[in-house]
Amino acid sequence: MKNLFEKGVSSGNINKVTNRLYNLMLFSIGALVFSNVFWVVWQWQVSKDADQKVYVRSGKSLFSANLESSSDSRNVYQARGLIETFTELLFENNAENYRERLNAALTLITAKDGQAIVRGFNAEKVLENHVKYNSFSRLQVDSISINMNIIPYQCTVLMQQVIVYDGKEVVNPIGAKFDLIPALYSDENPFGMLITNFNYITYQAIEKP
Repeated sequence: MKNLFEKGVSSGNINKVTNRLYNLMLFSIGALVFSNVFWVVWQWQVSKDADQKVYVRSGKSLFSANLESSSDSRNVYQARGLIETFTELLFENNAENYRERLNAALTLITAKDGQAIVRGFNAEKVLENHVKYNSFSRLQVDSISINMNIIPYQCTVLMQQVIVYDGKEVVNPIGAKFDLIPALYSDENPFGMLITNFNYITYQAIEKP
């Protein structure tokens, strides 16, 4: 009888220990799952916040062409601001500020496309003509078209550059097609995008009556 009672007690203790171990195992698994979920959510939030912030950095803008559209926070107003700033810097200048404005414009375009524009300006002797004729140019943007449904963003801009010299004004219609690709924000490029695949297109402005 005593042996049967001791066996019953021993069996009961084993069941209690087993239940405790089982509950402890469930608790440990639950804690592990919770910690993993918390870490994933935290990492996602940090990544999201980092993409939406405007970073101020010294030095040249760092280029990132592989941002996913799902994590992109750029908007049409930033794109339009980039295009207006770039075209004004590029086509509105004089002999004194030509180099400064050209260098500022080059921070908003990929190196390859920027070098092609510089070669074209050099071939046309833009700076030399400004110096020779004491000329300057101003710009009127007629239209800007932006398609942000795909990456890279597809853009078209139609402009009229007015070259003033010797009391005369010469209107130079300019059209261009190019793409915008996401880039990291910087003090030189607060728009978070770069111009690429820049090409001139034919544009004939309609004369006002």
